[in-house]
Amino acid sequence: MNDIGSNSDYAEESFTPEQISELSGDTLLEFGAPWCGHCQAASSAINEVVSE
Repeated sequence: MNDIGSNSDYAEESFTPEQISELSGDTLLEFGAPWCGHCQAASSAINEVVSE
């Protein structure tokens, strides 16, 4: 899996579509908010996939 970095804190900056399209292989783009119940429910599954 590509690892161009991640940040669990809010940031105005984000990856550009060009940076994302240049990635090869499997890529996971994660969107979420700490107050979102659906995001919290998916968190453990996402962490499991990323750690593989």
